[in-house]
Amino acid sequence: MLRLTRYIKAWANSRSFKMPSGVALSVWVAVKNFSSHSGTTWPLLNTLRRQNHLGRTVTCINPATPQDDLTAKLDYDQKQKFHGALDAIILDGETAVGGFATEDAAKKLWRKHFANSQFPL
Repeated sequence: MLRLTRYIKAWANSRSFKMPSGVALSVWVAVKNFSSHSGTTWPLLNTLRRQNHLGRTVTCINPATPQDDLTAKLDYDQKQKFHGALDAIILDGETAVGGFATEDAAKKLWRKHFANSQFPL
């Protein structure tokens, strides 16, 4: 779960626009969407899919104080960009791990989303 949280935060940090906060991403991974399927790539992809299936509303209720939405500072356009980025990484991830790409092509697909991260591919 910690590894997935780091991956998703690295992905968010490599975007050129405002994404949900690290706290919101951590809550989504740890509380709402964690998928522990074996390996590294599948849990990441499954966790991202679960977040995407929550619908187009971007909200993250703070489990410690349920009246607080951790995404309240994001405007409509920022939320739409988040969903666009989420759709893109899921699509490329499915291509990369679904056997539709060679190993080198799969690495290029992942690198597109983790360009500025410290994770080797």
